[in-house]
Amino acid sequence: MPTLLALAVLISALLVVTTIGYLVVLRIVVWLRPRRESAALSQPRIAIVVPTLNEATFIAGKIVDLLQSDYPRDRVTIYVVDGGSTDGTVEIVQQVIDGGAPVELIRMARTSGHGEQGLLALRCLSEEIVVLTDADGRLHPSCISRLVSCLENDSQLAVVGAAVHPDSTLAEERLHWHFLNRLWWLEGESLAAGSVSGVCYGVRRSLLGPLGESAAALDMHLALTASARGRKVRLCREAVATELRVPQSAAALIRWRRQRGRHYADELRRAWRQPHARLGPRIACGVRLWHVHVTPHLAAAFAALLALICLQTWQWALALGAVVIVPACGVYIAASTRPTRPTAGTFVASGRLLALTWLSLLTLRPRAGAFTSEIPDVVSVDHDGVPVRRAPVSQPASVRRSGDAAERVQPAV
Repeated sequence: MPTLLALAVLISALLVVTTIGYLVVLRIVVWLRPRRESAALSQPRIAIVVPTLNEATFIAGKIVDLLQSDYPRDRVTIYVVDGGSTDGTVEIVQQVIDGGAPVELIRMARTSGHGEQGLLALRCLSEEIVVLTDADGRLHPSCISRLVSCLENDSQLAVVGAAVHPDSTLAEERLHWHFLNRLWWLEGESLAAGSVSGVCYGVRRSLLGPLGESAAALDMHLALTASARGRKVRLCREAVATELRVPQSAAALIRWRRQRGRHYADELRRAWRQPHARLGPRIACGVRLWHVHVTPHLAAAFAALLALICLQTWQWALALGAVVIVPACGVYIAASTRPTRPTAGTFVASGRLLALTWLSLLTLRPRAGAFTSEIPDVVSVDHDGVPVRRAPVSQPASVRRSGDAAERVQPAV
């Protein structure tokens, strides 16, 4: 019995220090640092990139949503980068183009995911600032303006993300994103090593450095790589994006967390192997790896010890469980909600979210063939619907503007 209690106390201390303690330290650092002053700056020409693969359900609404942005329309070009859709996505986009919308279509003959599509766009486009957003994301009219303003106000800021609000009736999913928004904001403000979501984020191309040929999750790949190279990554809380394709049940939440967690873990391991220019990004990457690979196993071991202790004395098991669960739920609530009085339902949702998240992470499996070195063939389509010549495999293409059309050209040798 004393041995079990000692082990339970040790594991609970590790859980509390590496989760709650981490958040407390970040908050103290942010509180001690002076606030930045924002200045009204010019609005440069930007590109908006929407990767698509069988997004016929969302793409028309997505383009309408982007055209409602308050960013000057004559300073924006929207690029839809399609990865081989077969559900009519390309035809819908072409209809929008024929209607005179400032949209250009780039088609890829084959792709392994949105990561390749985004990397292709970043190699090809000439605009310095590029905003990438998923087809199922709906942006507040000021979202793009606020992202661009953040990039313009800080010359060392390479990647900036929008705060994500899920369109879900599931309390755990809403709480999850509220907490992530808070955590990523704290990491960006204190360590300059925040994170971003593919729902919507902006990048400054000149600060990204050499781009890889593949990415398991492009949003995380760009954020982690930029941080490792000494560039800043932040989250802009004033830029708001809503994600439509989100889990609506506990079972769906586990599947989504497992799928996205696998990509997330791949990028974290890749980032950890890179030499880091600053201590802050190294700390953030190390803590995230700990949370993904170690914390779920500690939580499972703690639950097993509580069960064993409960067989002998339920009072000790209840006390030890309260030491971890109650503070953890309290931190989730404090970090993720507005200053309103928490309800019993909020605590229950927080506890379920912790359990579901750890369960999904415990069942992660490495992806086979996560990274490839091949760049796919590319076919471009101009405003008249005429296919433009194909770039050869393993050579990135570039885009040169010619009137209102985009011409795909070979890179100079």
